[in-house]
Amino acid sequence: VKIDDQLHITVRKGDTLVAIEYLSKGTMEQIYLAVRLAAAKLLGTDTMPIIIDDIFGAYDESRLQRTLEYLETFDTEQIILFTADAHIGEMLDHLNRDYNYINLSAE
Repeated sequence: VKIDDQLHITVRKGDTLVAIEYLSKGTMEQIYLAVRLAAAKLLGTDTMPIIIDDIFGAYDESRLQRTLEYLETFDTEQIILFTADAHIGEMLDHLNRDYNYINLSAE
């Protein structure tokens, strides 16, 4: 993955660079999350919370599970995950992860 001075993201495929717009939505979301987590490591401290806003929409089951497992190992005290997808909570339950759930809906 390469990020230029204007923050355009490209991915190396063989000898060429492919603009992120030409990748699948799931792959783009993975790259955006990786860039955010890398920036958090570079700029933050282990006490800085990581805030993720509904980034898992195009993840398949396997990708979602691996990402949630990885997030648990990320060196921070708190990860705040905003999502409209109840499946995220179900996946965390399935993985026996400890989390706090707060419903912000107006219903």
